[in-house]
Amino acid sequence: KADTPELANARLIKRLEIYADDRVKVDLAPTISGLKMKEWRRVANGWKLARERNGIIDREAAQEGQSSTSDAPTRQVGSPAINKGRSNRPLSIEIVKMTLAGVEATIVSDDATKDRLRERLLSLPVEIFGQICSFLDALELRHLSLVDATFWSILVSAKSDRIWRQGFKLVVPPVPECPETMAASDYARFMLVEACTKACPAKPWSVCTEYFHRVRYCHKCIKVNIISQEMILESYPDFPLEFLKYLSSEAVASDGSSLAGSSGGSQEPKRLYHKVTVAYAYSLWKSLSEKADTPELANARLIERLEKYADDHIKSGLKMKEWRRAASERKYAREWNIRSDREAAISAKLLELGYQEIDFPRQCYELYLPGPLTNQ
Repeated sequence: KADTPELANARLIKRLEIYADDRVKVDLAPTISGLKMKEWRRVANGWKLARERNGIIDREAAQEGQSSTSDAPTRQVGSPAINKGRSNRPLSIEIVKMTLAGVEATIVSDDATKDRLRERLLSLPVEIFGQICSFLDALELRHLSLVDATFWSILVSAKSDRIWRQGFKLVVPPVPECPETMAASDYARFMLVEACTKACPAKPWSVCTEYFHRVRYCHKCIKVNIISQEMILESYPDFPLEFLKYLSSEAVASDGSSLAGSSGGSQEPKRLYHKVTVAYAYSLWKSLSEKADTPELANARLIERLEKYADDHIKSGLKMKEWRRAASERKYAREWNIRSDREAAISAKLLELGYQEIDFPRQCYELYLPGPLTNQ
């Protein structure tokens, strides 16, 4: 009917805008429309799914043909099952209360619901996803990156460095600023995870931290990646010894500070040089020697870089070491308070039940767990 295709398109777009506004608009009317209807239906379906899977559907609701889904169920999710044909195995269901259109509702989040929430989160624009992540601290970002391969690929990319750096500031106490030469995701693993850098299944107490080299290795990985001066001379016999003092964990900065003897773990490592760093310094020295007019000039240029390298690693390493010490003390104090509250609550309950203190268990693993008691 229109004279031109452009005019027809404009008329249709105008009608579609009115249509979309009518469906999406959220107002204060008593009826639930648009997004409210969709959200309420999701809540009702969540309730129905949980009740069916737990075998606690009321017989009255079944006789009525489940005609109403807006009435909140009177039974508590997780109560004993009355359907003998269903399994009584408890399910992991998360209860979240919220208010929709003035009506208090409860969202039952099971594994299927969590999968849908994950899909919705990943379907958001990158800018909105990044804005959401900016409210998480570095430890929560670390947990999010381990959800699956998709979140891992997003959060370990170089584009996510800004999000990580913001997350470091939200940790209590704030994590020292990430070094420019280190990826933010690697820095988060080094500072927040008490595990081997190589992801070995080693116990935290058997892991040694090298703040100068910015690595954390178990005893097995130390033997492979932290080498001695003799091993360096065997691999690189022409490498000048004057460079090694800048590559060792016992190096001294220009202001006299040092990280000597700062390695954590059950014992001090005997090898003080990082194999990867030595290999890179050797290749850099070879490259400078080919470009420089004289060997002395090449050595001077490399020494200048190594001095800057040592100063940067020592100063940042001292900050990392101090933060780890403060964080460990804070964690120990928090766990001690939790254990004390847990022990006090158990003791109070036993006294309430009529037991005497002489009957209390003294060597009970459950008594000293670093976690608060649940309502159950």
